[in-house]
Amino acid sequence: GASTTTVLSTSEGVCFEQNSKLMYDNMLEETPWFIRKMVQKNMNNAIADLCEEIVTENDMYEVVKQITPKANLQNSIDALDKHKTHAVKELVVSNGASTTTVLSTSEGVCFEQNSKLMYDNMLEETPWFIRKMVQKNMNNAIADLCEEIVTENDMYEVVKQITPKANLQNSIDALDKHKTHAVKELVVSNGASTTTV
Repeated sequence: GASTTTVLSTSEGVCFEQNSKLMYDNMLEETPWFIRKMVQKNMNNAIADLCEEIVTENDMYEVVKQITPKANLQNSIDALDKHKTHAVKELVVSNGASTTTVLSTSEGVCFEQNSKLMYDNMLEETPWFIRKMVQKNMNNAIADLCEEIVTENDMYEVVKQITPKANLQNSIDALDKHKTHAVKELVVSNGASTTTV
């Protein structure tokens, strides 16, 4: 498919989906060097037992629960949480030069250009105590305004719809940071020369 998978070089040849490979690597990084090899072997064995061919983020939690002593379990869970995909499931689709990100909402919309960066930046710039509400409002506005594809222009419409006038300019500025400026890159391989349109 178009999702990013990483193949683990074990005899099992499993694939990591989402951020499960980052979780795996982070678990090893956070493990003291003198037990790292043992932990890696235990993780690989648990993955072989629990997973058929694909390792998801949820699988990594199961693996860690299976191999970690209770006293250290919370630290291990925290290490995994750093790389957990929050609400958004990214599926990068190479379509010519544009990148599409699929948001795992019930609507299943696709973000085009830098609209996903705009969405994320809006949440980052929102004070923590209203972030959930803003995210809900953005998702509702996206569901109302967009059919399947969310463009950068759609993000401006979404923000205009949900933002109080007093804060609107700040929100527009936050979107502007990630706006694709006039240049749409289309790389054409023409013999030896590469043309960017």
